[in-house]
Parts: sequence; C-alpha cells; structure tokens
Amino acid sequence: MEKDIYEIKGLESEEFEDLLQQFLILNKIELKHEKLIVIKSFKELVNLVLENINYEESTDCSSQQAFYKIKRSIYKNTDYSKEILLSSELKEIIPTKNRRNIIKQIENDLGFNFDILKPKDWIVKMLMVFTLLSLLMLFIKFTIGLTMLLLVILMFKIVYKTAKEFKVKTYKELVELSSSENYFNFRKNKETINKKEFEKVIYKWFSQNTGVSIFNLKRTVFI
Repeated sequence: MEKDIYEIKGLESEEFEDLLQQFLILNKIELKHEKLIVIKSFKELVNLVLENINYEESTDCSSQQAFYKIKRSIYKNTDYSKEILLSSELKEIIPTKNRRNIIKQIENDLGFNFDILKPKDWIVKMLMVFTLLSLLMLFIKFTIGLTMLLLVILMFKIVYKTAKEFKVKTYKELVELSSSENYFNFRKNKETINKKEFEKVIYKWFSQNTGVSIFNLKRTVFI
C-alpha cells in the first residue's frame, strides 16, 4: 500500500525556497513570511498561492492562447506548411538550421523569452567530466587546475549560448512548458486568472524544476 505522504529527497530546504522565490517572482506573486512558515504540505502551499492572487476569475485558458499564438508565429517565421498538431514533432517543424534565429523571431512576436533550447546531452556530460578533472587538478597543481576550470566555465557558457536541441519533443510539450513558464503573458487579459488552470501550472512548474512527479508533489509534506 502506498504511503499517503511523500518527502522530497535530494533537495535541500534552501533549494526549494529558492525555487519558490523564482516561481513567485516569475508570476509577480507576493506571499507573507508569517503565512509561509506555518505551511505543512505542498497542497497547502498551492492553496496559499491561489488565495493570494487577487485577479478577476476568468474561464479563459492560457494554454489555448499559447497554442494559437506560438502556432501563428511559427507559420510566419518558417516555411513549414503542414498542419501543426499537438503530436507534431518540433524537430520537423523547426529544423536545426537557423533554429536559434527562428526561436528569437518567435520570442519577438510573443514579446518575451522562453527557454526551450539546450545543448546536446553528450556535450554536457563531457563538460561535467572535465569539471571534475579540473577540481581534482586544483589539489595537484593549482594553477593548471584553475586554468582548466575557467576554460570549462567558458565552454559551458558557449555551448548554452549556441544550443540548438529542444528541451521537449512535441508541440504539446512546448505549449505546456511555455504556458507554465509564462502563464500571465499568454492571458488575453493579464489582470485575470483561471485558478483551476493555474493550479495545474503550479504543479507542472515545480514538477519540472524538482524532478518530482505531480502525483508525489500532491503527497509532499514539509518536515
């Protein structure tokens, strides 16, 4: 029988607090410290966030707005002519060639940035190995280790700045990621909220950023 509670493992309380602050700043939400310190579960935290949003309730769906706005911009900035479905693969819609420029054009159309590109996994893994070697070298020959470490940091910056791989595979996943990262930017009226939809956004965002499933987040308690 499954436990009714779940404790997030491998995530320090300070890390979670940083993530919470990041989410609140991203969505321009303020929570009073005295209310936060009595929260005992993730469900209670979600309810507190929703209670502290004073926008007018609306049934509009931001995800639906995201679907059509991104879709229009893709057709405008690419030669893709097939129908874009939720199941459509991004690598077919926006090919590697000129991908970064096309994404920039889409961001300009939307009026904000969304972080959807990443380096190839093997490159990141290789740089992680070099990072460990650099740290080890610091104890053997400090100057060489420091030089190696600075070069690795520079390489990390370069590979992320030139990254062309999508973080997600399908158009549906792109819409979900974009609407969870930019919920209010996709609202028809930015002074309104669909609280049922935003509740899902909260769970989705924290699931993506903690690596904990939504199912387990709903059972998470703060110890």
